[in-house]
Amino acid sequence: RTMWKYVYDHYLEEFEYFNIAGDDTFVIPENLRHMLTMQTWRRLEARSNLVDDDQLPLFLGFPGPDHRNPKYLYCLGGAGYVLNRQAVRVLVEQLGNCWSKKVSSQEDRIISKCFRSINVICTDTRDPLQEYGPR
Repeated sequence: RTMWKYVYDHYLEEFEYFNIAGDDTFVIPENLRHMLTMQTWRRLEARSNLVDDDQLPLFLGFPGPDHRNPKYLYCLGGAGYVLNRQAVRVLVEQLGNCWSKKVSSQEDRIISKCFRSINVICTDTRDPLQEYGPR
C-alpha cells in the first residue's frame, strides 16, 4: 500500500494507468498499450457505487483463486496487474485503512481483498485463447 500512496502523491495526475509486475515478468509495452486503449475497459458495467465510466476504478490482470477461499479471485502480482487513476485514488483515499495492521509480502492478495470490499474485482485481460495481447 505504501507504493500506491507514493504513486498517488507523486504521479497520479501524470498517467492514466499504472502497471506493477514481478521482477521476472516480461512486458511488451506495445501490447500493454494496445490492451489499455481498448474501449472494452471503458464500457465495463459499474460494479462499485461509482457510476460514471470515468470514475470507474479498473483493476486489470490475471485472476487466480485465493487458496484460502477459492471462490474469491485476486489479481496475481507476479503476472502483473494494472490500476487506472481512479483505482489508485480509491485505494488511497477510501481504502487506506483496509488491512492497515497487516504486514505481508502478498500485496496482490491484500489489494484484491481491499478492492473486493467495495465490489471492485480483478478483471481478466486474457483474450479468448486465454493469452495476453495481440498477435
